[in-house]
Amino acid sequence: MSRQIRYFFFLSLIALAVSCKKKAPEDIGLPLLPGDDILNASFTDTLTLVTHTVKDDSVATKNVTPMLLGNMNDPVFGVSKASIFAQLALTKTNPVFGTNPVLDSAVLSVVYSSGQYYGTLAPQKFKLYEVTDVISKDSVYYSNRKLQYTTELGSAYITPNLTDSVNVDTLRFPPHLRFQLDKNYFQGFLNKPATFYTGNSAFQADFKGFYLASSSTSASGQGGIFYMDMVSSFTRLTL
Repeated sequence: MSRQIRYFFFLSLIALAVSCKKKAPEDIGLPLLPGDDILNASFTDTLTLVTHTVKDDSVATKNVTPMLLGNMNDPVFGVSKASIFAQLALTKTNPVFGTNPVLDSAVLSVVYSSGQYYGTLAPQKFKLYEVTDVISKDSVYYSNRKLQYTTELGSAYITPNLTDSVNVDTLRFPPHLRFQLDKNYFQGFLNKPATFYTGNSAFQADFKGFYLASSSTSASGQGGIFYMDMVSSFTRLTL
């Protein structure tokens, strides 16, 4: 190889090394941009953000499924609560209970939706109340609205189990939240006049609905909010 060729390669390597020199952030774009277009911006590779939570607007909750239920105390975001207002609908009209029927039990089953939840599976106490406000299918209801309720109809203190199914008589129920309800109150359902069961309008005018909520106060890092399937055929009141 001639001396001239060796010099040429040597100079080429020097030029390549110089051209690959890392530019400082403030020099990016030079010399392609004119001097008066330089932003003269500063550069840092560390940044501290201070953020705050803000209350969001309400959302429509009519006919939403699944619905959320529970109490959770997040160590960062604090306490979150979710409760449910709902109506019962008849599976059939004009049932016949016989002469002088006596209620053996009243149970409300509310199915968990696909095992979904936030938080932990720590024990919680859930309560069921009777709603006294009319719930109209033609009205729009938002998440910031609360209806009036009075009588406590039942409660359940449980550690939520979102995986085990339950055999009830001859039926196999999916995992669900189960309430043993006040027999004296629901005995009245068997003593209602025949018009009570002629259709949902008459039934819901008398029994307007129920309110389901957690009454627990969860410690920091404990508690959970659960997805509930309110339209499952296994979400039901059984007398």
